[in-house]
Amino acid sequence: MDRPPATLLAREAWQLGFDAIRTMPRLFGGTFLVLLVFGTLFRWQHPPEKELSLASALLGYASDIATEVIIVGAMIAVYRYALLREVRDRPVWDLPPNYDRVLAWTLLLNLPMLPGIAMIGLANAPGAASAVLVLPAVVALGVAVVILVRLTAFLAILAADAPGAEWRKVWAMSRGHVWRFIVVGLLTFLPLYVAGYAASKLIEGVGGPGAFLAETALGAAQALLLGAIGAAMWSRLVQVYGAVLLRPAGPW
Repeated sequence: MDRPPATLLAREAWQLGFDAIRTMPRLFGGTFLVLLVFGTLFRWQHPPEKELSLASALLGYASDIATEVIIVGAMIAVYRYALLREVRDRPVWDLPPNYDRVLAWTLLLNLPMLPGIAMIGLANAPGAASAVLVLPAVVALGVAVVILVRLTAFLAILAADAPGAEWRKVWAMSRGHVWRFIVVGLLTFLPLYVAGYAASKLIEGVGGPGAFLAETALGAAQALLLGAIGAAMWSRLVQVYGAVLLRPAGPW
């Protein structure tokens, strides 16, 4: 079966993600405001450190988990928009179907990243002994990435109430396609990370009292776009590669 090239899948993920945001402005606007409040309070209590340490690595992990909790509802909306053509512009506090199950699996899928992140923080500590943790940390993060790549699409079929939704089917679906999925992910997310990095450098250069709020708003916007576009990307991968398809894979 001919499958769309990785560049096309990445472009469709961007199109789907922005279409979902545009058609559900109340949901995504409310989610952005919650992210902005959380980011402001978190950065105020825990200013970014120049040197990575175990404490800062774990704080960053905790911040990412909290961000995931905030955006899960919006991601479910994208999954259901992409796979079911459902448009439900609800208030941010009106939780969607399967929110609890998708959130539980989201948190579970983030757990494999914790050992690698912790070892990276320890490896950056002063002292020769910390250097021995670099290789185990890289291996641990590599294993975590493979697990995420092979199982994250389960969130899409779980959110969309796919008949017979099982993580084993998603694991089988991704067999032999891990590198393909990684390439699609890089093509999808790299432009957003590059744009975010460039914008953050511009904000640092301007400085002033508004820089703190601008950096927090940039972080909130980037997290929301990553969530929406990422959900759209996994939805398309399910349609193209999945044994459980809610509608035929085709051009958008």
